[in-house]
Amino acid sequence: MNRRWIPLLSGLLLLPLLGCGASGGSAGGREEGLSEGMRAALRDVPGDELFETMMEYAESAVSARLPGGGYAGLSALTAAERAAFIAGELHWEVENGGLCQFFVNWGDAMAPLTAEALAKVGAAEHRAIYEQFVTDNGIDLSDMSSFSFRTAEDFIAQYKRYPYDDFDNAYYALPPLDEIVAGYLRGLLA
Repeated sequence: MNRRWIPLLSGLLLLPLLGCGASGGSAGGREEGLSEGMRAALRDVPGDELFETMMEYAESAVSARLPGGGYAGLSALTAAERAAFIAGELHWEVENGGLCQFFVNWGDAMAPLTAEALAKVGAAEHRAIYEQFVTDNGIDLSDMSSFSFRTAEDFIAQYKRYPYDDFDNAYYALPPLDEIVAGYLRGLLA
């Protein structure tokens, strides 16, 4: 599955499934390392497919229906899986439409957890430019409600609020985040 071409609103459609952010819930996860389910999903996957397979498995886990109603959310993932998934969503969104797209699609659910996720997967340079952008622009990661939008015009106005191109260009100059996440996963599988 090539997520680079999924429409802009994909994150908005999944936001209620994450069980955190504006929809309530917690990002608290389970134990460290990979779950048995994730290990099984990744066990025989070729290296070049490791990242996408992890993303598919994680997305399926967070969007799973619970017996009593609702969705599993990010707490369905271990801390390691959650870090890889958040870093992966940042990668896909920035590659598809830039940091602005990440903020409007995943802001409430993932933006507050992104710096920690990047550190956990070993993406120190990505974390540094993310934190610098947030700091330089006075973005309050605990309240991402101002990043909501309903129309294309709203999105354009959102894009004009901050120098997203500066972040995006710096991001594109770094080693590919999907490869860093894949390396992190390989280390957990070893």
